[in-house]
Amino acid sequence: MTLNLLLSRRRHAGNPVILADPTGESIEPAVAGLISELGDIQLVVFPLPDDTTRRHSAPSSLTRSRHADLWHALRTDERSRVLLAAGPTAAFLAPVMGPDAKTVVAVCDPRKASAGGAWRAVLGPFPELDEVPEEAGCEKERDRWLSRVRAATSRLELVRGADIAPLTRTVAAELGLGPKAAARAATAAASAGTAGDGSRKRDKPAHWLDEMIYSLTSAPNEEPPPRSRRRRSTGTSRPRGGGTPRKTQRSRKRRRG
Repeated sequence: MTLNLLLSRRRHAGNPVILADPTGESIEPAVAGLISELGDIQLVVFPLPDDTTRRHSAPSSLTRSRHADLWHALRTDERSRVLLAAGPTAAFLAPVMGPDAKTVVAVCDPRKASAGGAWRAVLGPFPELDEVPEEAGCEKERDRWLSRVRAATSRLELVRGADIAPLTRTVAAELGLGPKAAARAATAAASAGTAGDGSRKRDKPAHWLDEMIYSLTSAPNEEPPPRSRRRRSTGTSRPRGGGTPRKTQRSRKRRRG
């Protein structure tokens, strides 16, 4: 498991973007597609412990501490040049990168095998949500957690991450790429992506928080915004060199006759 940082060669005037995909399936293709359009940039890759291979997941407080240490280990000029931070646990950088960073989190259908336990990577950045009950509890308790989860994740952009192309297009737009460049990045990402085991269903029921978080997602941008339409002609033309419109000239001649 890795954390990828894309750095510009000069100080970045815009706001940095965070792309988190708890499954990790879209990270490499999306990064590859974006690099192809961002031009002269620096890619820095940090290896991180893979908690999916352990019987017990690391507590969120430890993961937050790791990411904070990593961020503060960068030089000041390096932090000012970060365009994109991407990785399965990249959302843990949101608290230390500040409110100006735009955080996009790809959330897969919790019924898929690769999406199990994704809620830890989505809610982990928020210390106020550390004490999560294993069971949903009564309806009143579930509603209380829904309110807390919605309030916390309002600082994130939760998008359905089944398709790499629209996800990459969304991130490209946040990075300031134009519609054509964003479309090319999305096409390159889709070509680099693989289906993996994303279509395989889970053997066990999905965690109740995975289902809750997925219910709060929206679809990524499928297409670039349409171009503005040209103003339709009113039929009134102005002669060269200024003067009165032709329609008005004809109407005056009729009145004179």
